[in-house]
Amino acid sequence: MLVLAMSDIHQRIESLEKLMEKVANEPIELAIIAGDLTNYGDASDASEVLSKLPFRHVLAVPGNMDTKDVLNALEERKISLHGRCASLFKYKFCGFGGGLIGSAGSLLFSELEIEEKLRKLVDANSILVTHLPPKNTKLDETASEHIGSNAIRNIILEKKPLLHICGHVHEASGKIKLGSTTCINVAAVKNGQAFLIELKEAKISVKKVKL
Repeated sequence: MLVLAMSDIHQRIESLEKLMEKVANEPIELAIIAGDLTNYGDASDASEVLSKLPFRHVLAVPGNMDTKDVLNALEERKISLHGRCASLFKYKFCGFGGGLIGSAGSLLFSELEIEEKLRKLVDANSILVTHLPPKNTKLDETASEHIGSNAIRNIILEKKPLLHICGHVHEASGKIKLGSTTCINVAAVKNGQAFLIELKEAKISVKKVKL
């Protein structure tokens, strides 16, 4: 299965359209959005973003800069992974969106809420999708600090999901191993990048797409 994993679109429709042109000839079976479709946008803004995706299967979580309206739009389309799981192509996808209380944004949650919810959902056969990256890794590092989630780090180390896809920290895109889990920060479409991830059972191949 070939997955187009992306995040942090922030309503940059032109960048999203260029990305779609770039991957037009790839046999993509699933698109995953790891949050921040909009900048405090509403349902119509989310719909505009989603309308640019020519894929049969799409799954998404909201980001900290999305709103309840955006989350509702994802849920109405039955593509939301926020606080839930979905089975597709023999894989179990589980997710949690938004940011941390005390940071910028609209959809914000406590570390405790994130950890308690994901502990009920995630297992070793899961593909975990969150907006926030795991704390104190190369995937959550800005120029001055680490801004990821301890809860997500704890869940990855405890539950050992097959793959973790995240965004949020635009300057920290890349791939690491955290315990036995492959973790990929795919941000950000607004900066002209995404990732193609090929899944063959437990084998994971990754290629960065740059505009």
